[in-house]
Amino acid sequence: MNTDNRQHSTRLPMVSADLFCRVVDNLGDIGVMWRLARQLTKEKNWHIRLWVDRLESFQEIEPAINPSVPTQICQDIQICLWMDDWQPTPPRQVAIAGFSCELPDDYIRQLATTAEPIWLQLEYLSAQDWVSSFHGLHSKRNDSLRPVFFFPGFHDNTGGLIREHGLIEQRNRWVATQDKQAWLASLGISIPNNARLISFFAYPHAPMHSLIEQLRQTRQRFHLLVPSNLPSLNNSSQGNSPNEQVSWQAIKFMQQENYDKLLWSCDLNFVRGEDSFVRAIWAGKPLFWQIYPQKDGAHHPKLDAWLKLAGLADPIGQAMHEWADGLLKTDLSASLANQGWQDWEHASKRLSDSLETQADLATRLDNWVRTQSGTANRL
Repeated sequence: MNTDNRQHSTRLPMVSADLFCRVVDNLGDIGVMWRLARQLTKEKNWHIRLWVDRLESFQEIEPAINPSVPTQICQDIQICLWMDDWQPTPPRQVAIAGFSCELPDDYIRQLATTAEPIWLQLEYLSAQDWVSSFHGLHSKRNDSLRPVFFFPGFHDNTGGLIREHGLIEQRNRWVATQDKQAWLASLGISIPNNARLISFFAYPHAPMHSLIEQLRQTRQRFHLLVPSNLPSLNNSSQGNSPNEQVSWQAIKFMQQENYDKLLWSCDLNFVRGEDSFVRAIWAGKPLFWQIYPQKDGAHHPKLDAWLKLAGLADPIGQAMHEWADGLLKTDLSASLANQGWQDWEHASKRLSDSLETQADLATRLDNWVRTQSGTANRL
């Protein structure tokens, strides 16, 4: 955070808040809530207590976390283990339920006795039209509490996207620097000559071998960076030679700041869920999104809504629908070469540039809370 932003933060009245996170799919939930907690702390002068039910998953993206310590401080944020056996804890001024997780019953009872409590249900990200109609609405309850639905989104009448102050400037400096190769080498990443670099983060049912076959058919060289927990590739003898047309190597999970740099350094980013998806958008590079699959197929309309915004070629969109369901039949060769590739690059940069003009999630959330609590203008 730059000096001007730090000074602005300290001029704001402090907001005291509890953030709650249930780790459902290992990293996505805590990834979003950790980014949000850090930005609110550094840029908005929030005093945060972050409740997390699985500290071992948290440690995957923040090595400073000690899973055996139930209460600890990390980057000026109090981290607390959210145990099933909830112990009575006085609520803070603001409660934010990440991805609308269920808050402890005792906490809710105490919250109802707090003067002018603010309870936000931070929902899942979606580009669907109905989001703007529900954003900011209250939930009806039998007690005095009025939890508010706060929807992240891609339009001005939603909650916006997580984007730290100066992120795009950092990205632009990184892309322009000559130190990328040295940084990648420090991670043990060696790129074969003339190979396009691909980061790969997907759910286990992703048809990885179908993708590799398509990449081979382009007759271009690709090098994939694959999480070390993907044994279907990492245990294979193929792809480990620098002479392979499509090669790959295992990489460990990394801190979020380094993951951003990785996305900025790659030519194509395969991402999943919500956190890595939004960070790939800010990378401004071609991305391939594996949306979280739902049994009733509700993920397909959600994906369609984002594809309408993204302006990608039809085969890319069709392939993403297949990819979400564990298939890859659509031929992507035209989009991976020549004009098709350039069009994909331009569309990705255009989307990032357009969304950058909007206020970010932390700013909108902070403004909403301060307006409700009457601290918006008391600087």
